[in-house]
Amino acid sequence: ERIICDMQQADGSTRPITVIEYVEGSLSQDRLTFTWPLYQQVLELGMAHCGEEGFKAAPFYLNHPDKAISELAFRLGTDAEPLSRYHTQGVQPDVQEEYNLLMDLVTRLLTDLKLSIVTQRRKHLTQQMRDPAVLADRERTRNIMLQLQELKALEALFAKQCGDRVLGL
Repeated sequence: ERIICDMQQADGSTRPITVIEYVEGSLSQDRLTFTWPLYQQVLELGMAHCGEEGFKAAPFYLNHPDKAISELAFRLGTDAEPLSRYHTQGVQPDVQEEYNLLMDLVTRLLTDLKLSIVTQRRKHLTQQMRDPAVLADRERTRNIMLQLQELKALEALFAKQCGDRVLGL
């Protein structure tokens, strides 16, 4: 339900984009999905409800009838240690600064996630290439090699984005 940015429509108007829409759109653009089915299910549920009036993600997931989803929401939505608010007492938050911080945080975490997904898929395909049955099938081997090339290119791109962010380039 948190707005992360505005997106320009084809007609020139803009519409607000929620974090879940941004995450789903970014993953879709790179043809990636979560490797854990539960996480993919949470994303799909969020997308199904994000346009509903009054939708609040935290209570929706915490009170979800599927116990695995509610437990995941609790684990992901609870800080291990309480964060200090001492340095912000009496200071009015700057809305634009909050949007910028949210965008930076989501972009960084999403790039890290993409790198992890691509690296995991590349390792899985590399492992498949060690199977004699796969090596005996030329077409399957060729398809896996093409997938590996694409994944290596994506992995290099995401690693560069992660590194550029760390180095501040």
